[in-house]
Amino acid sequence: MNGRAKSSDQMWAGLALLVVANFFFAVGFSFAHYAGGRISPWHLLFCRSLIYLFFLIPWAVAHPRQARGVNRGGLVLRGVLGTTMLSCMIFALSVVPLSTGAALGKTTPLWAIFVLWALFSIPPTAVELTAVLVAVGGILLVLHPQGHQHLGNVPLIGIVLALAAGFFNSLEFVTLRRIRQTDGANTINLWYAGVMLLVTLPLALTQPWPQKQSFLLIAIMFGISTLVGQTLLAQSLRSVTATAASVATLLMPVFATVIGWMVFRQKLSALELLGLALVIGAGTAVIFMENRRPRLSGLPAFRWQRAREGEGQD
Repeated sequence: MNGRAKSSDQMWAGLALLVVANFFFAVGFSFAHYAGGRISPWHLLFCRSLIYLFFLIPWAVAHPRQARGVNRGGLVLRGVLGTTMLSCMIFALSVVPLSTGAALGKTTPLWAIFVLWALFSIPPTAVELTAVLVAVGGILLVLHPQGHQHLGNVPLIGIVLALAAGFFNSLEFVTLRRIRQTDGANTINLWYAGVMLLVTLPLALTQPWPQKQSFLLIAIMFGISTLVGQTLLAQSLRSVTATAASVATLLMPVFATVIGWMVFRQKLSALELLGLALVIGAGTAVIFMENRRPRLSGLPAFRWQRAREGEGQD
């Protein structure tokens, strides 16, 4: 009983970290939305990588063995997936409203169900499918034709990029969950920053820098906010599943919509508020059911690994 209670406490602590992490992600993306059209997305990502390295290099010097990492292939892959996801999201937020981009960009649970089935042969449960459908219904209410964020007013490229961000985010969660078993949060973020710097440096150098220094301050605030979010996310993934983490990301568009209402004066109708309530309720239901669901020992094997094991037994 004590072991089960301890595991439950760790899971709820991890979920609390996820909530706070998604709040900081929403704050960071609000800075990215405000900077849209005023500063290049590549400059935002370049500044973000420098901020990460500014805070993490002193730690790396003090802990060189941990900084080198264990699962280096996974660390690089996570860096590539994370950079791709953020690039799609920032470009989307430069052409669509904050709450729209956040809602479409965090369709991660839909993609996560497909990814888990495709990679690990893990079928979704009825609760997961129902909760995701309810959450999608809530997002559609936020985007209903009579509301402020009608999809017909959003450029198609913004919709495509935001949905692509959700897909890459689901792959990122699966990768994070696996490398979190071997590497710490600081190691993960250090490698993430290194990969992002290598990708964005040549692209940032080809773009003209903004004339106003205030927009560089916005880039710095974007980097700090997302650094806090990424650190809390990496910490949480040691005690929660990738599915629970991806469902919890649905809180990010909720926070973003509230920020859009308070800061950018975007209007909210009663149906949009109902949609936000459905998103929160659906995420809570999945997390509650995952706490009651038996845990798999260790990490699940990939689909192709299972196939090889089956051939070996034959």
